[in-house]
Amino acid sequence: MSAIQAPTAVPSSGDVPTPRLAAGAALTIYTVEAFGAACRIELQRHPALVIDLGAVTQCDTLGVQVLCAAMRSAWARGRLLRLAEPSPAVRRAAAAVACERILFSEGQS
Repeated sequence: MSAIQAPTAVPSSGDVPTPRLAAGAALTIYTVEAFGAACRIELQRHPALVIDLGAVTQCDTLGVQVLCAAMRSAWARGRLLRLAEPSPAVRRAAAAVACERILFSEGQS
């Protein structure tokens, strides 16, 4: 099981830095509950959030589902969510369920 890294501030185009939530090595059935909760908390606390997916080496359809849920939640709240550096594992899982273009549109990754 992998740990979710605590959010850190990253530079943004505005005056306020955008928090960055780094996913651990796995976005699978075993980790998505904790990761989804972390996403919800950070989206409640901040108007914008970057989720760093670069370290993910395992991703299943539940991992993709939690990313889609985070995106829907952000849109519904008028928040900005960017999925950064999606790893090959995340891209493969998203492509397998036809969500790659939705999650990783131009300028998203």
